[in-house]
Amino acid sequence: MLVNTGRSGLVDNGAVSLAIRTGRLRGYAVDDVFVCDGATDLVAEGRVLQTGHRAWWADETLARGAQMWAETLHAMATGTPVPVVTRSYADALSGTA
Repeated sequence: MLVNTGRSGLVDNGAVSLAIRTGRLRGYAVDDVFVCDGATDLVAEGRVLQTGHRAWWADETLARGAQMWAETLHAMATGTPVPVVTRSYADALSGTA
């Protein structure tokens, strides 16, 4: 089973289709649209699961995004911006941690 959490363009859909048909893969899940000539049967059979790049869409995700947006704007307006990168992470990147 192959699960593609990125874009479908990162995977050769024709190769995926062939691998499923020849038994090298049992199935394929992608958070995008699976486009491969002649592979509509794989989708219909449930061997390819596609979510149309909407798997992240949930009320909780939208609510948390709005909350973070408001908190960031408030922090900027009050002169207390929220640090995006913590000091320890920055040190680790520079090799000083």
